[in-house]
Amino acid sequence: MIKYIPSFAVFAVALNLLTAGAMAGEIKPYNEAAFSEAKVAGKTILLDFHADWCPVCRKQGPLLQSLVQEDKLKDVVVFKVNYDKETALKKDLKVTNQSTLIVFKGGQEASRATWVTDKNEIRSLIEKGL
Repeated sequence: MIKYIPSFAVFAVALNLLTAGAMAGEIKPYNEAAFSEAKVAGKTILLDFHADWCPVCRKQGPLLQSLVQEDKLKDVVVFKVNYDKETALKKDLKVTNQSTLIVFKGGQEASRATWVTDKNEIRSLIEKGL
């Protein structure tokens, strides 16, 4: 017996599947595979080298969350990198300080800053990757 499923239900499920992995304004924990995938796709990516013990990082967090909600920045892929654990990535990217923000576009570094807590400066930094 075949059951009838209303077309709006099918549409809702399809829409949910399509958008589940790409929520605007979401800051995700760093994942090497997801980072590589975003680079290959040519996405604008922000790596936030964060340490829980860092006062500057704690100031940057809410600013980044606010910025990625803005229409112009909503498609930026943001990864929160654990500064204390991702030693290989830090070495590869020559990151020597926590609270370092690195923006990539198309797999290439577009901009970088450390210890920035001004919202407009961070916005400008991210916009260099758009």
